[in-house]
Amino acid sequence: MADNAWSSVGVRSWHKMTSCGSNSKGKTGKLAKHFSSKAHKSALADFYAFSHDSSSVDMLLNKEKRVNAIQEKDDRPVNEGVAGILLDVAKTLARQGLAFRGSSTHELGENNGNFYQTVQLVSRYCPILKKWLSEARLRPYHVTYMSAQSQNEMISILGSCVRSKIQQEVQDSKLFSVMVDTTPDTPRKDRLTVAVRYVKEDSSTYAVKERLREIRETTDKTGIGQANDIIQSLDENGLATSNIVFQPYDNASTMSGLHHGTQAEMERKLQRKVPYIACQGHRTNTVVEHACESSSVIQELFNILQELYVFFSGSTKRHAV
Repeated sequence: MADNAWSSVGVRSWHKMTSCGSNSKGKTGKLAKHFSSKAHKSALADFYAFSHDSSSVDMLLNKEKRVNAIQEKDDRPVNEGVAGILLDVAKTLARQGLAFRGSSTHELGENNGNFYQTVQLVSRYCPILKKWLSEARLRPYHVTYMSAQSQNEMISILGSCVRSKIQQEVQDSKLFSVMVDTTPDTPRKDRLTVAVRYVKEDSSTYAVKERLREIRETTDKTGIGQANDIIQSLDENGLATSNIVFQPYDNASTMSGLHHGTQAEMERKLQRKVPYIACQGHRTNTVVEHACESSSVIQELFNILQELYVFFSGSTKRHAV
């Protein structure tokens, strides 16, 4: 095939593109010949040169674009370093369980938030971060990554990393137990807490790990409703329900019921025996409570202690004593 067939003359024998006919066994087809031809290789080289920012015709003819491209290349490591610092600040606040932003009703608004103030503090001793913040107005779109949206994105990124690591550890351990409980939050919505317990092998040593996997709203507090929420949570978090070996819950009838409790419904849905283990902390509290209620002496003891506490705490002088 002529070198100009792809540029000016054209191709008509498309049926011969993949072979050279019935009498040419073992010979390379015309399409394969073209891919190895000098014309094709030259065209690929020209296309790459045009696609590359520093070699494109537009870049070579425009001095301003060349200057901007060089500046962007120099700014890239600085920008990556600043992004790492901001992520470290977000990670520290998340680890300590501190709020990121201040109250919107405060006279200082979001500028009073922990994230903003911590970044400002670090910038006093970090020239790169200080330069990044002071030159924000000189950059396109005035980007600083200090907004509430950016903070939420950082939290989401960190959360995804933590969830991925937990998921990988549980998958590596093969077997795990699932622990759940419910509690109302501030807006008075029931939240289902799903945690997993597994054994992690690390350098020939074994350690028992308990990890919170998810906190989600639950509306059906029956045994079958809780079982559905648990299985859905595990599926969405990439944990195979076939690897569940135990299910520890509290002693509430909704969870521990033999016929319609969550532990019984889990076994029905998984179609196998999954031993239920009552929460030992909850069981101990129940035993202590019932034991105290069964003795009038103990009841009177706690009543006296309560009165003494009220007596001493009601006065600063008595409290000092």
